[in-house]
Amino acid sequence: MKKHCLLAGIITLCCLVGFSCRGRSSRMSGSDLVELEVDFNNGKGRELPMSTFVDSLFYIPLDAENGPLIGSVRKVFFAGDDLIAWDSQLREIHRFDRRGNWKNTISRRGRGPGEYLEIEEVMIDTLNRNILVYDLLSRRLLFYDYAGVHLRSIDDFKFSRTLINLPNGGYLGYLPDHSPAEPSHGEGFWLADSLGGLSKYFPLHDFVHPSLSPIILMNFYNLPDGLIGFSPLEELADYVYDYRSDSLYRKRVYHVNGPTIPDLAGMYDEEFIAKDEKATTRYFNQEKGNFVLSQWYDIEADSYYTLLDKTTGIQQIYDAINPALTNGQEVLPTFIYPESGQRGMSVVDSNLTDRIITVMNPGLLEQIEELPDLASKIPPELVMYMQGHEEINPVLQVLLVK
Repeated sequence: MKKHCLLAGIITLCCLVGFSCRGRSSRMSGSDLVELEVDFNNGKGRELPMSTFVDSLFYIPLDAENGPLIGSVRKVFFAGDDLIAWDSQLREIHRFDRRGNWKNTISRRGRGPGEYLEIEEVMIDTLNRNILVYDLLSRRLLFYDYAGVHLRSIDDFKFSRTLINLPNGGYLGYLPDHSPAEPSHGEGFWLADSLGGLSKYFPLHDFVHPSLSPIILMNFYNLPDGLIGFSPLEELADYVYDYRSDSLYRKRVYHVNGPTIPDLAGMYDEEFIAKDEKATTRYFNQEKGNFVLSQWYDIEADSYYTLLDKTTGIQQIYDAINPALTNGQEVLPTFIYPESGQRGMSVVDSNLTDRIITVMNPGLLEQIEELPDLASKIPPELVMYMQGHEEINPVLQVLLVK
């Protein structure tokens, strides 16, 4: 990695966000800024001890003997005795028990009632035992029960890409500046009622040029104490909101400055990416328990990790992982760069705030078997699983956070 890289972590405690009625908007108030700077060179050669924040782990092999093969797991929900996995590659949703035994699959592609063309977002309503599927192409939000029976749909659902359901039955979503739904407003967040009707609006912070906004990958995710996280994955900031009394409050901001790479000028357009533009992309961000774990990589695919301890406000940077836990277990890598052999983690979103879910694909398990230093560390139950099945699905590696 480049020696001139500098990482700066900024934690912001923000004041109340005001709202007004439809047709009007209000902007976020000023904030008190606390800066924590970390010299990237201090992370060179340092390993992130997983034992710092991970207590233990266990594995859930997803049943391929009775259920269908899975392409790519993007999100995992735990609901009572059920485990629900969204396969974003094959556009299906699979229901398992907590041991990974297959129960049923939702695969309803089409244009008819209860069908979807594409899955842009999957949510879960544990109170009513519903699975919510947002089809961006048809602008339709579909409701299924856990068994896959279609219950109802909301047509002309106006949100674009980023969406999360709220405890009151409503929704928080994102609309770009050129949205046909509300052309009188700029880019920003909207609150919607249980029927999808837009009710409250406020502008998005100016962290990206409007022309790039629609292609930016964004995620909402659930945090402890009812908080909502928001990660624009190709931008170097994360936001935490508190939703209560039909209002949204910005609680804090994590802002990270990554490495500067002069050669990027003109890669997209001089107007949008200048010579001092940051060239770091976040691979994942997980705020679990008292910790915020992120993985970053730069334009040359060098990767590194940051770990923020929210109780102390200390953030450290590392360029490798020490997988050993204090109980003798080890966290296995879930991807390996072919050329360098560098090992990392493929992390998926989940609705549980006390665990990090990593996904081990079948090809990776076979690849690990061929690496002598890793093969001896594969738990016996995974070895038996691999040897006892001709077809295998991804395996969930569940890390319990301290």
